[in-house]
Amino acid sequence: MTTIEIKPGTRVGIDDILTGVAGLDIEELDKFVDKLLVLRAKRVAPNLSKEETTLLKKINRGLPSDKKKQLVLLEAKRSEGILNEKDQQELLRIIDELEQLNVERVQHLGELAVMRGIPVRVLMEQLGIRPQPYA
Repeated sequence: MTTIEIKPGTRVGIDDILTGVAGLDIEELDKFVDKLLVLRAKRVAPNLSKEETTLLKKINRGLPSDKKKQLVLLEAKRSEGILNEKDQQELLRIIDELEQLNVERVQHLGELAVMRGIPVRVLMEQLGIRPQPYA
C-alpha cells in the first residue's frame, strides 16, 4: 500500500487519506480538489507562463458549490418523479450554465493546446482530464 509522509515520521496510507477526504462537505471537497489540481499542474508543467496559469484556472472552473448542491437535489427529485414546474425550470437553468462552462472549458483547452503546440487530446492526458460520458 502506498503511503504519504505528512510530516517527518508520520506516514499515512492513501486509502486513509481518501477516507478522511470522503468526510468533507462539498464546498471543502471542491477546495481540496482545486488545490490538488493546481499541485498536479505544477508538477506536469512547473514553469507556467501567466497566460497558461490563467487558462488552467479557467479550465478547472466549475459550478459554485451551492449550485452543485442544488443540481444534485433537483436531479434526485427528477429521478423520484417529484419535480415540479418551478424545479424543472431551475434544473434546466443550471444545466444550461453547466453546458456553457463546458463549452468555455473546451475553448480554453484549445487555446492552451495551441499555445503548447500539441493536440487537445494530448493536453487532456497531460492534465489528467478525461472526457465526460454523455448522460
